[in-house]
Amino acid sequence: MRDYITFSLCILILFFTSCGLIKSGSKGSPTHKLNGILAEKVIKVDPTPPKNHLTIKSLQEIKSKDSKVLDSKMIQLESFDARISANEGSISFTFFEPYTNSYLTEINRKSVTGIQIKKDSLSCKILNFKLTQTIDGKRSPQSIAFIMDHCGSMGDDRANILQSAVDSAINQKHPDDEITLIKFDNKVTKIITSKNKNTIQSMLRPISGLTGYGYTTAIQDAIGIAIESLKQSTVKDKSIVLLTDGYENSSTVSTDLKALLSIG
Repeated sequence: MRDYITFSLCILILFFTSCGLIKSGSKGSPTHKLNGILAEKVIKVDPTPPKNHLTIKSLQEIKSKDSKVLDSKMIQLESFDARISANEGSISFTFFEPYTNSYLTEINRKSVTGIQIKKDSLSCKILNFKLTQTIDGKRSPQSIAFIMDHCGSMGDDRANILQSAVDSAINQKHPDDEITLIKFDNKVTKIITSKNKNTIQSMLRPISGLTGYGYTTAIQDAIGIAIESLKQSTVKDKSIVLLTDGYENSSTVSTDLKALLSIG
C-alpha cells in the first residue's frame, strides 16, 4: 500500500547479492576467455552480508506471521517524490514495519498525530493536510522495466533464482501494468514489453540459467535501453528495477550514471 498525492518518479533499485561492493580501482570479478570473448567467472560463494543487514522475507512468510501490534517507534516512514514550496506541497510515502518486513495498510488520518518537515536546522509543522491512500487493486498502473543481470559471475544458480523471482513478481502486477523484461551481460536483450501476464511469464519459463549469456557486465547499456523503452510507454508512472550482483565493466554508452538517468 502506498499513501500518496503525486507519484511519477523513475526509481532505480540495486540488489547486490554475490560480488559485494567493489572498491575504486578494483578489477571486480575474475575473468577468462569464453569462445574468444572476455567473460566473468562464476562467484560461487556470497560475501559476508554488511553489518546490520536484514534479509527481506518472502511475501508468503510475511502473510503467515500472526499480526502483532508494535510500539509506534518501531514503524518507519519511507518518503519519496517530495514537492515542497512555501505554501503547499505533496509527499508520497509508505509505512514500514521492520519486525515483519512488511508495509502497513491500515493507516488513516486518525493514525497521524502530526507532520513536521525538517531540513538542517530548520523545521516546519504542517497544520493542514490531506491523506490519500492507494492499494494494490486501486493504484494507478505503472510501466516497469525489470533489468536482469546474466553476467558470468551470477552463475546458473543465481540466474535461475533471479528469473523465478521476477516470474513471481509478475503474479502481483496490476492488470494494466506494462512490463518490460531485459537481460544483459556485455550485450543487452530486450525480451518483451507487454501488459499480458501470461505472455510475460512465458518469456521466463522454463528457467534457463545463463544460456546465451555469461560474459562481462554492461549495466549502463542496460539502463539506457530500459529508459528508452519507458520513454515510449504511454503509462504515466514509470519504474526501473535493476537486479545485479556486480559492477560496470563493459558498457559502450555513458560512463556518467547521473547523466544517463537524466535523459529519463
